[in-house]
Amino acid sequence: MKTSVVLLCSFLLIALSTSSGQPDAKARVTQSEISNLAQAIQDEIYDYEYDEHFFPERGPVGDVISSTRVRVPLYVDPEIRDGEGKTIYKLMPHGEVIRYFHVQRNGTVRLEGDPQLGFPASQPSRKTVYLRDDDLARMKRDWVKSAFDIDLWPRSERVQDAVRRQKQRNDGFSAWESARSRGRKIMFADNWCMPKGGIGIIRGELYIVLKSNKNELILRAGERWTGQAVPMQEVVIIYEGKVWSSQTIPRTFDLSKAVVVSFEADKVRFFDFGEMSGGYYLRSKEN
Repeated sequence: MKTSVVLLCSFLLIALSTSSGQPDAKARVTQSEISNLAQAIQDEIYDYEYDEHFFPERGPVGDVISSTRVRVPLYVDPEIRDGEGKTIYKLMPHGEVIRYFHVQRNGTVRLEGDPQLGFPASQPSRKTVYLRDDDLARMKRDWVKSAFDIDLWPRSERVQDAVRRQKQRNDGFSAWESARSRGRKIMFADNWCMPKGGIGIIRGELYIVLKSNKNELILRAGERWTGQAVPMQEVVIIYEGKVWSSQTIPRTFDLSKAVVVSFEADKVRFFDFGEMSGGYYLRSKEN
């Protein structure tokens, strides 16, 4: 009798250990997980400062929502296996990629693959050019279709939120912070910036109008400031959403929260003390 009990217990232990070693049952991806995936993709794009690559000179990548916003198609494998899923989307400047991702216990999504490696064929997360055409077509046909939006000029608050979440996902690493810690953005004297449609971006709510016969800025809510005629040189300070001269700055002025813009004969220089970044735009030859 005792022998039978021992054998029965042994069989139960073996069965339990075998079942616990099996992978989790497949689960269908939820709308909440797709939303968190879209946020993770957006955060990575803003953290790596890839947003401008979605607006090349030949035309935006994705469906145009406005002159400064596009909607990029997103295809998601309907099955999640052991918390791991797959997605296909365009990640400029790399092109279209198939990307593995993990849904963490708190519901946040962590993307697999290092963008700095360029998604080679040797990695699970790779460019879709390495997939068979019929496999890629089948995935796009059968997978859940969604989308995410990318802004050409995201507000600084949006970028900082992305940086914060990226650090939480990636063990404290942020590409945005890493670039600035190396001083890449601080050396602004030789940092030539590329305008879009005659507009130079300083931050999400501050732009330089380069195709104008006067020194001109676009401020919050589309408000415009106009200064002297080109090519007259002029230096202004932007603080708390307003333009000031050095003689008129308020008593509460804080340089660490200000932007300085220098209108010169052939270029416009700027430096954002809040983000410690700057550069210059060439004036339009049409002026």
